[in-house]
Amino acid sequence: MIHINPMPTLQPEGESSTCRFCGHSVVIDPSHSRNDTPCPNCGTLLWFEIMPDDVGGQLAALDAFISTNDDGQVVSIRFSGDIYNDSAIFQLAKITGVQTIDICETKITTAGASQLRDLMPGVSILN
Repeated sequence: MIHINPMPTLQPEGESSTCRFCGHSVVIDPSHSRNDTPCPNCGTLLWFEIMPDDVGGQLAALDAFISTNDDGQVVSIRFSGDIYNDSAIFQLAKITGVQTIDICETKITTAGASQLRDLMPGVSILN
């Protein structure tokens, strides 16, 4: 398997990239749900990693969703999923400039939420 990090170009057919194995141009249909396709030239299975350009899109890909104020500033982040557990506390504590962090839909324990509150005074932690 070859991983491709495409530099997408907007085309009606989909996102364009190049097979790193044979160099042939490849276009993946945006409706293709698995983000993979065989190279039409050599048959190698190519995986396309779609990377959002905006921070909100990047966070959404990690099951984290932002709320902004009228000025576009992030005021809250809602995390969701099993990847967020007590071992993520110190990484989450590095977030700055946010008023509220919602961890209700995570695996962070009550003790972990308390530790996060201690690490982030002034931030409302919802659990």
